[in-house]
Amino acid sequence: LGYMLPPFIVTNLLKDPGGIIAESIDQASILFVMMEEFDQLASRTSPEELLSFLNRYFTNMDRMCIQHKVTKIETVGAEYVCAVGVVPEDRDFQETHGHQDIVERLIKVARDILDLQYKQREVAFRMGMHTGPIVAGVVGSKLPRFRLFGDTINTAARMMQKGLPGELQFGEATRSCLPDSVQFSSRGLIEMKGKGQVRTYLLRHANTNRTWLRVPSGGSATPTPSHPSIVSGQRPQLLRCLSSVVGTRFADMDVGCRIDSFRTVDRVNHSID
Repeated sequence: LGYMLPPFIVTNLLKDPGGIIAESIDQASILFVMMEEFDQLASRTSPEELLSFLNRYFTNMDRMCIQHKVTKIETVGAEYVCAVGVVPEDRDFQETHGHQDIVERLIKVARDILDLQYKQREVAFRMGMHTGPIVAGVVGSKLPRFRLFGDTINTAARMMQKGLPGELQFGEATRSCLPDSVQFSSRGLIEMKGKGQVRTYLLRHANTNRTWLRVPSGGSATPTPSHPSIVSGQRPQLLRCLSSVVGTRFADMDVGCRIDSFRTVDRVNHSID
């Protein structure tokens, strides 16, 4: 259980195995990370190489979260989700020091992911962050999972989906919580499903050279692979392999869709209009 759930959740489950664990949290920040053009990447690599590739990157992200005291929530397909403000230690600290120092930890994780991206130059990450109230709790009994629910989760995911390859995008709610040391630039207004025109910002970071990303006419960047495992032959059985890993029949899904367990069972298209 210690590998599946935050420690404070394990303690509560052991005290009351059949009890409901759920609570409202006034302010948390959520980071969504998506591997850009993952379907194309996956179509030209074997199942073994694909899982090795995913494990390598997700293990690195796990280490970053541990280093900066950020709570990993889950991986869903090729997406990674983590948060601050959801565990008791964060909430206690926030009561006396505010959200700035906590959200800075999440920014540090995002910076580390960007650094990893530009160092490896084999995959680009599209990232989105949002800050606001959430509901947190445990779902399931056989394989219990710590889940976050609410509009803050939806908005963080859409910040990612409507973001730019190789960048972290966030809105006014997160911008107002950032410490002065964090630099950002305005991207302007973007259309976001269910919210209309939303003003967004991009994190400024040292790695601004994006020439290694091939940008087609549609404006979506694709990394130039440098790792030999990314240029393997065609393997049609890939989707079946992914299905066994994440418990979702990817072969039955429309291209470009994902199952996002944080937003109930909605299927959200990655090219939101």
